Amino acid sequence: MSVNSALLVIDVQLGMFDPGECVHGTEHFLSTLSKLLSRARAGGVPLVYIQHCGSEASGLAEGGPGWRIHPAVSPSEGDLLIRKREPDSFHKTEMHSRLQALGMTRLFVTGIATQFCVNTTVRAAYHLGYKVT
Repeated sequence: MSVNSALLVIDVQLGMFDPGECVHGTEHFLSTLSKLLSRARAGGVPLVYIQHCGSEASGLAEGGPGWRIHPAVSPSEGDLLIRKREPDSFHKTEMHSRLQALGMTRLFVTGIATQFCVNTTVRAAYHLGYKVT
């Protein structure tokens, strides 16, 4: 990762790991993500955790047990935490202004539900002028 880069971690919340949800290879995913987060922190790359605030039916209701970030990859002091209500992590959040204030131009993106929130956020980031990986 390079200077002016941030790592986004989208919707890695306990509710996404409930029985019936489809996180493929849970242990491998969490282990790989944990290593990536360690490398980013060691390199001084800002981490941005994005936490979905959903409905009761989604299992991601704000303040509920499924809403919390998974403890295997939880934020550390100094990491940014952005709460969102839509698939686009930029929509009606302070994420773009926070990233701009930090001088970020490149985003590395990881997370859960690639076909929904990850996809939508990547497309929005590209539209806003970020280089996205």
